Amino acid sequence: MNCTENHVIARRLRATPAQAGNLTTLLSAFILAVIFGTTPISDAFGQIVHQESRTGTSSGSITVTTSASLSGVSGQLYLAAISTRPKVSVSSVSGLGLTWTFVKSKCGGRNTTSIEVWMAQAPSGGVPPSSGLATATFASAPTTAVIAVSRYSGVAASNPVGNVISGNVNGLNAAGACSGGTDGNSYSFNLATTINDAFVYSAAAIKDRLHTPGAAYTERAEIQIPNGATTSGVAIEDRTVAAASAVAVNGSLDGAVDWALVALEIKPGPPQVQLTVDTVGSGTVTLNPPGGFYSPGTAVTLTATPAAGFQFSGWSGDLGGSTNPATIGVNSNMNITATFTALPPPQYSLTINTVGSGSVTLNPAAGTYDAGAVVTLTATPGAGFQFSGWSGDLSGSTNPTTITMDNDKTVAATFTELPPQFTLAVNTSGSGSVTLDPPGGTYNSGTVVTLTATPASGFEFSG
Repeated sequence: MNCTENHVIARRLRATPAQAGNLTTLLSAFILAVIFGTTPISDAFGQIVHQESRTGTSSGSITVTTSASLSGVSGQLYLAAISTRPKVSVSSVSGLGLTWTFVKSKCGGRNTTSIEVWMAQAPSGGVPPSSGLATATFASAPTTAVIAVSRYSGVAASNPVGNVISGNVNGLNAAGACSGGTDGNSYSFNLATTINDAFVYSAAAIKDRLHTPGAAYTERAEIQIPNGATTSGVAIEDRTVAAASAVAVNGSLDGAVDWALVALEIKPGPPQVQLTVDTVGSGTVTLNPPGGFYSPGTAVTLTATPAAGFQFSGWSGDLGGSTNPATIGVNSNMNITATFTALPPPQYSLTINTVGSGSVTLNPAAGTYDAGAVVTLTATPGAGFQFSGWSGDLSGSTNPTTITMDNDKTVAATFTELPPQFTLAVNTSGSGSVTLDPPGGTYNSGTVVTLTATPASGFEFSG
Protein backbone atom coordinates (compact mmCIF):
# COMPACT_ATOMS: atom_id res chain seq x y z
CA MET A 1 0.00 0.00 0.00
CA ASN A 2 1.23 3.47 -0.85
CA CYS A 3 0.85 6.76 0.95
CA THR A 4 2.19 10.19 0.00
CA GLU A 5 2.77 12.96 2.54
CA ASN A 6 5.01 16.05 2.21
CA HIS A 7 6.45 14.63 -1.00
CA VAL A 8 7.70 11.52 0.80
CA ILE A 9 6.53 8.10 -0.41
CA ALA A 10 6.56 5.39 2.29
CA ARG A 11 5.47 1.81 1.56
CA ARG A 12 5.31 -0.37 4.68
CA LEU A 13 3.84 -3.60 3.32
CA ARG A 14 3.48 -4.84 -0.26
CA ALA A 15 1.90 -8.07 -1.51
CA THR A 16 3.84 -10.36 -3.78
CA PRO A 17 1.99 -11.49 -6.92
CA ALA A 18 1.16 -14.77 -5.21
CA GLN A 19 -0.33 -12.92 -2.28
CA ALA A 20 -2.23 -10.35 -4.32
CA GLY A 21 -5.20 -12.65 -4.80
CA ASN A 22 -5.72 -12.83 -1.06
CA LEU A 23 -4.86 -9.29 0.06
CA THR A 24 -7.50 -9.30 2.80
CA THR A 25 -5.90 -12.31 4.47
CA LEU A 26 -2.45 -10.73 4.13
CA LEU A 27 -3.51 -7.46 5.73
CA SER A 28 -5.42 -9.26 8.50
CA ALA A 29 -2.33 -11.29 9.39
CA PHE A 30 -0.21 -8.12 9.34
CA ILE A 31 -2.63 -6.25 11.63
CA LEU A 32 -2.69 -9.16 14.08
CA ALA A 33 1.10 -9.30 14.12
CA VAL A 34 1.38 -5.59 14.91
CA ILE A 35 -1.43 -5.25 17.44
CA PHE A 36 -1.39 -8.55 19.25
CA GLY A 37 2.23 -9.64 18.79
CA THR A 38 1.20 -12.67 16.70
CA THR A 39 4.23 -14.28 15.06
CA PRO A 40 3.75 -16.66 12.14
CA ILE A 41 7.41 -17.72 12.31
CA SER A 42 8.26 -21.27 13.37
CA ASP A 43 10.17 -21.82 16.57
CA ALA A 44 12.75 -24.52 15.89
CA PHE A 45 16.10 -23.24 17.11
CA GLY A 46 14.93 -19.77 18.03
CA GLN A 47 12.32 -17.24 17.06
CA ILE A 48 13.42 -14.09 15.27
CA VAL A 49 10.58 -11.61 14.95
CA HIS A 50 10.49 -8.33 13.06
CA GLN A 51 9.06 -5.91 15.63
CA GLU A 52 8.94 -2.57 13.84
CA SER A 53 10.48 -0.39 11.12
CA ARG A 54 10.70 3.40 11.18
CA THR A 55 11.72 5.65 8.27
CA GLY A 56 12.75 9.23 7.62
CA THR A 57 13.99 11.60 4.90
CA SER A 58 16.01 14.79 4.54
CA SER A 59 17.03 17.23 1.82
CA GLY A 60 20.30 19.16 1.80
CA SER A 61 21.02 18.22 5.41
CA ILE A 62 24.05 16.68 7.06
CA THR A 63 21.72 14.33 8.97
CA VAL A 64 18.67 12.16 8.36
CA THR A 65 16.39 11.03 11.21
CA THR A 66 13.49 8.62 11.57
CA SER A 67 10.18 10.47 11.72
CA ALA A 68 8.89 8.26 14.56
CA SER A 69 10.50 6.75 17.66
CA LEU A 70 11.60 3.16 18.00
CA SER A 71 10.99 1.21 21.21
CA GLY A 72 14.09 0.57 23.29
CA VAL A 73 14.37 -3.11 24.25
CA SER A 74 17.36 -4.95 25.72
CA GLY A 75 18.83 -7.77 23.66
CA GLN A 76 17.10 -6.83 20.42
CA LEU A 77 18.86 -5.98 17.16
CA TYR A 78 18.51 -2.63 15.41
CA LEU A 79 19.52 -2.34 11.75
CA ALA A 80 19.71 1.06 10.06
CA ALA A 81 19.81 1.29 6.25
CA ILE A 82 20.76 4.67 4.75
CA SER A 83 20.79 5.74 1.09
CA THR A 84 21.77 9.10 -0.42
CA ARG A 85 21.90 10.99 -3.72
CA PRO A 86 24.60 11.61 -4.65
CA LYS A 87 26.69 8.99 -2.87
CA VAL A 88 27.86 10.36 0.50
CA SER A 89 29.40 8.28 3.29
CA VAL A 90 27.78 7.99 6.72
CA SER A 91 30.06 9.21 9.51
CA SER A 92 28.00 7.87 12.41
CA VAL A 93 24.59 6.67 13.55
CA SER A 94 23.12 7.57 16.93
CA GLY A 95 19.93 7.09 18.87
CA LEU A 96 18.20 5.23 21.75
CA GLY A 97 21.38 5.56 23.82
CA LEU A 98 22.93 2.66 21.86
CA THR A 99 26.37 2.23 20.32
CA TRP A 100 25.98 1.83 16.56
CA THR A 101 28.59 0.07 14.43
CA PHE A 102 29.13 0.00 10.70
CA VAL A 103 28.21 -3.28 8.96
CA LYS A 104 28.57 -2.83 5.20
CA SER A 105 28.14 -0.31 2.38
CA LYS A 106 27.79 -0.60 -1.38
CA CYS A 107 27.87 1.90 -4.20
CA GLY A 108 25.66 1.78 -7.26
CA GLY A 109 27.15 0.36 -10.45
CA ARG A 110 27.40 3.89 -11.84
CA ASN A 111 28.17 5.40 -8.40
CA THR A 112 25.01 7.56 -8.44
CA THR A 113 23.78 6.24 -5.10
CA SER A 114 24.78 3.94 -2.27
CA ILE A 115 23.41 1.87 0.60
CA GLU A 116 24.93 1.61 4.08
CA VAL A 117 23.84 -0.65 6.94
CA TRP A 118 24.66 -0.02 10.61
CA MET A 119 23.70 -2.09 13.65
CA ALA A 120 23.15 -1.71 17.40
CA GLN A 121 22.22 -4.09 20.22
CA ALA A 122 21.75 -3.51 23.94
CA PRO A 123 22.90 -6.41 26.18
CA SER A 124 20.13 -8.69 27.43
CA GLY A 125 19.21 -8.31 31.10
CA GLY A 126 20.71 -4.84 31.41
CA VAL A 127 19.07 -1.47 31.60
CA PRO A 128 16.85 -1.24 28.51
CA PRO A 129 17.73 1.47 26.02
CA SER A 130 15.55 4.54 25.87
CA SER A 131 12.91 4.68 23.16
CA GLY A 132 13.68 7.36 20.62
CA LEU A 133 14.65 8.41 17.13
CA ALA A 134 17.65 7.17 15.13
CA THR A 135 19.86 9.64 13.24
CA ALA A 136 22.56 9.14 10.59
CA THR A 137 25.19 11.86 10.21
CA PHE A 138 27.05 12.32 6.90
CA ALA A 139 30.55 13.45 6.02
CA SER A 140 28.90 16.17 3.90
CA ALA A 141 25.32 17.08 3.10
CA PRO A 142 23.77 15.02 0.27
CA THR A 143 21.00 16.44 -1.90
CA THR A 144 18.56 13.83 -0.57
CA ALA A 145 18.77 11.05 2.00
CA VAL A 146 16.53 8.33 3.40
CA ILE A 147 16.81 6.08 6.46
CA ALA A 148 14.95 2.91 7.44
CA VAL A 149 15.57 1.37 10.87
CA SER A 150 14.22 -2.09 11.74
CA ARG A 151 14.09 -3.84 15.13
CA TYR A 152 14.28 -7.63 15.57
CA SER A 153 13.72 -9.77 18.67
CA GLY A 154 14.86 -13.35 19.30
CA VAL A 155 18.38 -12.72 18.02
CA ALA A 156 21.64 -14.09 19.38
CA ALA A 157 22.79 -12.29 22.52
CA SER A 158 26.18 -11.57 20.96
CA ASN A 159 27.36 -11.33 17.37
CA PRO A 160 23.81 -11.51 16.00
CA VAL A 161 24.93 -10.67 12.45
CA GLY A 162 26.40 -13.58 10.48
CA ASN A 163 27.40 -13.54 6.82
CA VAL A 164 27.12 -10.28 4.92
CA ILE A 165 27.08 -9.65 1.16
CA SER A 166 26.81 -6.58 -1.05
CA GLY A 167 26.20 -6.10 -4.73
CA ASN A 168 25.15 -3.87 -7.61
CA VAL A 169 24.48 -4.22 -11.33
CA ASN A 170 28.16 -5.09 -11.86
CA GLY A 171 28.18 -8.08 -9.51
CA LEU A 172 28.60 -9.44 -6.00
CA ASN A 173 30.90 -8.02 -3.30
CA ALA A 174 34.24 -6.87 -4.78
CA ALA A 175 33.09 -7.64 -8.31
CA GLY A 176 30.48 -4.94 -7.95
CA ALA A 177 32.58 -2.04 -9.16
CA CYS A 178 31.34 1.51 -8.68
CA SER A 179 31.57 2.47 -12.36
CA GLY A 180 30.77 1.16 -15.81
CA GLY A 181 27.47 -0.44 -14.84
CA THR A 182 24.26 -0.73 -16.85
CA ASP A 183 21.03 -0.01 -15.01
CA GLY A 184 18.88 -3.04 -14.18
CA ASN A 185 15.35 -3.75 -12.91
CA SER A 186 16.03 -6.78 -10.68
CA TYR A 187 18.63 -8.28 -8.40
CA SER A 188 19.50 -11.79 -7.24
CA PHE A 189 22.47 -12.91 -5.18
CA ASN A 190 23.06 -15.92 -2.93
CA LEU A 191 23.69 -15.48 0.79
CA ALA A 192 24.91 -18.49 2.77
CA THR A 193 23.20 -18.77 6.17
CA THR A 194 25.16 -20.60 8.87
CA ILE A 195 22.50 -21.66 11.37
CA ASN A 196 18.97 -23.02 11.33
CA ASP A 197 16.08 -20.53 11.66
CA ALA A 198 18.23 -17.59 10.64
CA PHE A 199 16.73 -14.45 9.13
CA VAL A 200 17.87 -12.87 5.88
CA TYR A 201 17.71 -9.08 5.89
CA SER A 202 18.14 -7.09 2.70
CA ALA A 203 18.44 -3.33 2.16
CA ALA A 204 18.37 -1.98 -1.39
CA ALA A 205 19.01 1.54 -2.65
CA ILE A 206 16.29 1.94 -5.29
CA LYS A 207 16.38 5.67 -6.11
CA ASP A 208 13.02 6.57 -7.72
CA ARG A 209 11.77 3.04 -8.49
CA LEU A 210 9.08 0.97 -6.77
CA HIS A 211 10.24 -2.30 -5.27
CA THR A 212 8.65 -5.74 -5.21
CA PRO A 213 10.19 -8.21 -2.71
CA GLY A 214 11.38 -11.60 -3.86
CA ALA A 215 9.52 -14.85 -3.29
CA ALA A 216 9.16 -15.71 0.43
CA TYR A 217 10.28 -12.20 1.42
CA THR A 218 8.19 -9.64 3.32
CA GLU A 219 8.77 -6.00 2.60
CA ARG A 220 9.15 -4.12 5.89
CA ALA A 221 9.70 -0.60 4.61
CA GLU A 222 9.99 1.34 1.38
CA ILE A 223 10.70 5.06 1.50
CA GLN A 224 11.56 7.64 -1.15
CA ILE A 225 12.08 11.40 -1.22
CA PRO A 226 11.32 12.58 -4.76
CA ASN A 227 13.65 15.25 -6.10
CA GLY A 228 13.82 14.80 -9.86
CA ALA A 229 17.18 13.38 -10.86
CA THR A 230 18.35 13.12 -7.25
CA THR A 231 15.57 11.03 -5.72
CA SER A 232 16.75 8.75 -2.91
CA GLY A 233 14.96 5.55 -1.97
CA VAL A 234 15.45 2.42 0.10
CA ALA A 235 13.51 -0.84 0.42
CA ILE A 236 13.83 -3.36 3.28
CA GLU A 237 12.79 -7.01 2.95
CA ASP A 238 13.39 -10.08 5.12
CA ARG A 239 12.56 -13.73 5.45
CA THR A 240 13.22 -16.70 7.71
CA VAL A 241 15.35 -19.64 6.57
CA ALA A 242 14.52 -22.95 8.28
CA ALA A 243 17.81 -24.73 7.55
CA ALA A 244 21.29 -23.35 6.99
CA SER A 245 21.74 -23.03 3.23
CA ALA A 246 22.49 -20.70 0.34
CA VAL A 247 19.48 -18.42 0.02
CA ALA A 248 18.60 -16.21 -2.92
CA VAL A 249 18.36 -12.54 -2.02
CA ASN A 250 16.16 -11.17 -4.76
CA GLY A 251 13.64 -8.55 -5.72
CA SER A 252 12.48 -6.49 -8.68
CA LEU A 253 11.91 -2.84 -9.59
CA ASP A 254 9.35 -1.19 -11.84
CA GLY A 255 12.09 0.16 -14.11
CA ALA A 256 15.83 0.00 -14.74
CA VAL A 257 17.92 1.90 -12.24
CA ASP A 258 21.42 2.07 -10.74
CA TRP A 259 20.62 0.07 -7.60
CA ALA A 260 22.84 -1.10 -4.73
CA LEU A 261 22.30 -3.85 -2.15
CA VAL A 262 23.51 -4.99 1.26
CA ALA A 263 22.14 -8.27 2.68
CA LEU A 264 23.01 -10.09 5.86
CA GLU A 265 22.20 -13.07 8.03
CA ILE A 266 20.57 -12.48 11.43
CA LYS A 267 21.40 -15.32 13.79
CA PRO A 268 18.76 -16.53 16.25
CA GLY A 269 19.24 -16.86 19.98
CA PRO A 270 17.94 -19.72 22.12
CA PRO A 271 14.23 -20.47 21.72
CA GLN A 272 12.13 -17.76 23.31
CA VAL A 273 8.58 -17.55 24.56
CA GLN A 274 6.38 -14.48 24.50
CA LEU A 275 4.50 -12.84 27.34
CA THR A 276 1.66 -10.70 25.98
CA VAL A 277 -0.05 -8.31 28.37
CA ASP A 278 -3.40 -6.63 27.70
CA THR A 279 -5.28 -4.16 29.88
CA VAL A 280 -8.96 -3.56 30.56
CA GLY A 281 -9.78 -0.12 31.86
CA SER A 282 -7.22 2.63 32.29
CA GLY A 283 -3.76 1.69 33.53
CA THR A 284 -0.39 0.25 32.51
CA VAL A 285 1.68 -2.85 33.23
CA THR A 286 5.47 -2.89 33.38
CA LEU A 287 7.55 -6.04 32.99
CA ASN A 288 10.82 -6.77 34.77
CA PRO A 289 12.87 -7.82 32.93
CA PRO A 290 11.29 -5.85 30.09
CA GLY A 291 10.87 -6.88 26.47
CA GLY A 292 8.09 -9.48 26.37
CA PHE A 293 10.31 -12.23 24.88
CA TYR A 294 12.15 -14.53 27.28
CA SER A 295 14.07 -17.74 27.59
CA PRO A 296 11.76 -20.46 28.95
CA GLY A 297 11.69 -20.45 32.75
CA THR A 298 12.45 -16.74 33.13
CA ALA A 299 10.79 -15.20 36.19
CA VAL A 300 9.03 -12.00 35.17
CA THR A 301 7.56 -9.49 37.60
CA LEU A 302 4.45 -7.64 36.46
CA THR A 303 3.54 -4.33 38.09
CA ALA A 304 0.13 -2.84 37.44
CA THR A 305 -0.20 0.94 37.76
CA PRO A 306 -3.73 2.35 37.57
CA ALA A 307 -4.41 5.69 35.91
CA ALA A 308 -5.91 8.56 37.88
CA GLY A 309 -9.43 7.68 38.95
CA PHE A 310 -8.91 3.92 38.55
CA GLN A 311 -7.86 1.03 40.78
CA PHE A 312 -6.22 -2.29 39.94
CA SER A 313 -8.77 -5.10 40.28
CA GLY A 314 -6.82 -8.23 39.34
CA TRP A 315 -5.12 -10.49 36.82
CA SER A 316 -6.71 -12.95 34.43
CA GLY A 317 -5.57 -15.30 31.68
CA ASP A 318 -2.34 -17.12 32.60
CA LEU A 319 -2.12 -15.27 35.93
CA GLY A 320 -4.82 -14.99 38.57
CA GLY A 321 -5.43 -13.12 41.80
CA SER A 322 -4.81 -9.48 42.58
CA THR A 323 -1.30 -9.53 44.09
CA ASN A 324 0.57 -6.52 42.77
CA PRO A 325 3.41 -6.72 41.85
CA ALA A 326 3.13 -10.39 40.84
CA THR A 327 5.84 -12.73 39.56
CA ILE A 328 5.30 -15.56 37.09
CA GLY A 329 7.62 -18.13 35.51
CA VAL A 330 7.29 -17.81 31.73
CA ASN A 331 7.67 -21.35 30.39
CA SER A 332 5.53 -21.03 27.25
CA ASN A 333 3.73 -18.32 25.32
CA MET A 334 1.45 -16.61 27.83
CA ASN A 335 -1.33 -14.04 27.75
CA ILE A 336 -2.18 -12.00 30.85
CA THR A 337 -4.81 -9.32 31.26
CA ALA A 338 -4.71 -6.64 33.95
CA THR A 339 -8.12 -5.21 34.80
CA PHE A 340 -8.52 -1.67 36.11
CA THR A 341 -11.88 -0.41 37.37
CA ALA A 342 -13.04 3.14 37.92
CA LEU A 343 -12.88 4.33 41.51
CA PRO A 344 -16.22 5.39 43.01
CA PRO A 345 -16.49 9.18 43.33
CA PRO A 346 -14.99 10.51 46.58
CA GLN A 347 -17.44 11.25 49.39
CA TYR A 348 -17.40 14.14 51.83
CA SER A 349 -19.11 14.72 55.16
CA LEU A 350 -21.13 17.79 56.12
CA THR A 351 -21.07 18.53 59.88
CA ILE A 352 -23.67 20.93 61.33
CA ASN A 353 -23.27 22.72 64.65
CA THR A 354 -25.74 25.10 66.28
CA VAL A 355 -25.27 28.02 68.66
CA GLY A 356 -28.39 28.94 70.62
CA SER A 357 -31.74 27.22 70.33
CA GLY A 358 -32.67 26.00 66.89
CA SER A 359 -32.13 23.25 64.35
CA VAL A 360 -30.86 22.80 60.77
CA THR A 361 -32.37 20.41 58.22
CA LEU A 362 -30.41 19.10 55.21
CA ASN A 363 -31.77 18.20 51.79
CA PRO A 364 -30.69 15.56 50.84
CA ALA A 365 -30.51 14.43 54.42
CA ALA A 366 -27.57 11.99 54.26
CA GLY A 367 -24.80 13.99 55.91
CA THR A 368 -22.26 12.18 53.66
CA TYR A 369 -22.33 13.11 49.97
CA ASP A 370 -20.66 12.34 46.65
CA ALA A 371 -18.26 14.96 45.40
CA GLY A 372 -20.15 17.78 43.67
CA ALA A 373 -23.46 17.21 45.47
CA VAL A 374 -25.44 20.38 46.25
CA VAL A 375 -27.07 20.41 49.71
CA THR A 376 -29.79 22.79 50.91
CA LEU A 377 -29.59 23.95 54.57
CA THR A 378 -32.66 25.35 56.34
CA ALA A 379 -32.30 26.93 59.80
CA THR A 380 -35.36 26.82 62.13
CA PRO A 381 -35.07 28.84 65.39
CA GLY A 382 -36.49 27.52 68.64
CA ALA A 383 -39.19 29.36 70.66
CA GLY A 384 -37.92 32.74 71.78
CA PHE A 385 -34.96 32.66 69.37
CA GLN A 386 -34.18 34.03 65.94
CA PHE A 387 -31.71 32.88 63.24
CA SER A 388 -28.71 35.21 63.07
CA GLY A 389 -26.44 33.68 60.38
CA TRP A 390 -24.02 31.01 59.15
CA SER A 391 -20.34 30.55 59.93
CA GLY A 392 -17.58 28.03 59.18
CA ASP A 393 -17.76 26.87 55.54
CA LEU A 394 -20.84 29.07 54.95
CA SER A 395 -21.36 32.77 55.58
CA GLY A 396 -24.19 35.28 55.45
CA SER A 397 -27.72 34.91 56.74
CA THR A 398 -29.63 33.70 53.67
CA ASN A 399 -32.06 31.05 54.82
CA PRO A 400 -32.51 28.52 53.26
CA THR A 401 -29.10 28.40 51.50
CA THR A 402 -27.03 25.82 49.56
CA ILE A 403 -23.51 24.43 49.73
CA THR A 404 -21.52 22.38 47.17
CA MET A 405 -19.66 19.37 48.56
CA ASP A 406 -16.13 19.49 47.21
CA ASN A 407 -14.46 18.64 50.52
CA ASP A 408 -15.38 17.78 54.09
CA LYS A 409 -17.24 20.80 55.44
CA THR A 410 -18.42 22.14 58.83
CA VAL A 411 -21.15 24.74 59.13
CA ALA A 412 -22.47 26.48 62.27
CA ALA A 413 -25.93 28.06 62.52
CA THR A 414 -26.25 30.77 65.17
CA PHE A 415 -29.56 31.48 66.88
CA THR A 416 -29.94 34.45 69.27
CA GLU A 417 -32.53 34.91 72.00
CA LEU A 418 -35.33 37.34 71.27
CA PRO A 419 -35.53 40.29 73.80
CA PRO A 420 -38.66 40.67 76.16
CA GLN A 421 -41.68 42.21 74.46
CA PHE A 422 -44.46 44.49 75.82
CA THR A 423 -47.87 45.49 74.54
CA LEU A 424 -48.84 49.20 74.31
CA ALA A 425 -52.64 49.51 74.54
CA VAL A 426 -54.20 52.92 73.62
CA ASN A 427 -57.77 53.87 74.54
CA THR A 428 -59.66 57.07 73.59
CA SER A 429 -62.34 59.11 75.37
CA GLY A 430 -64.45 61.24 73.15
CA SER A 431 -64.10 61.36 69.39
CA GLY A 432 -60.62 61.08 67.94
CA SER A 433 -57.79 58.63 67.16
CA VAL A 434 -54.22 57.85 68.18
CA THR A 435 -51.43 56.65 65.80
CA LEU A 436 -48.28 54.83 66.95
CA ASP A 437 -44.82 55.19 65.43
CA PRO A 438 -43.57 52.57 64.99
CA PRO A 439 -46.97 50.97 64.62
CA GLY A 440 -47.91 47.52 65.85
CA GLY A 441 -48.62 47.79 69.50
CA THR A 442 -46.16 45.09 70.62
CA TYR A 443 -42.54 46.18 71.17
CA ASN A 444 -39.21 44.93 72.36
CA SER A 445 -38.15 46.20 75.72
CA GLY A 446 -36.71 49.71 75.42
CA THR A 447 -38.42 50.61 72.14
CA VAL A 448 -39.36 54.31 71.93
CA VAL A 449 -42.88 54.80 70.53
CA THR A 450 -44.35 58.13 69.40
CA LEU A 451 -48.09 58.60 69.98
CA THR A 452 -50.00 61.20 67.95
CA ALA A 453 -53.62 62.14 69.01
CA THR A 454 -55.90 63.45 66.25
CA PRO A 455 -59.32 64.88 67.42
CA ALA A 456 -62.41 64.39 65.32
CA SER A 457 -64.34 67.37 63.95
CA GLY A 458 -65.82 69.40 66.78
CA PHE A 459 -63.44 67.91 69.31
CA GLU A 460 -60.11 68.88 70.73
CA PHE A 461 -57.34 66.82 72.33
CA SER A 462 -57.42 67.50 76.05
CA GLY A 463 -54.74 65.13 77.32
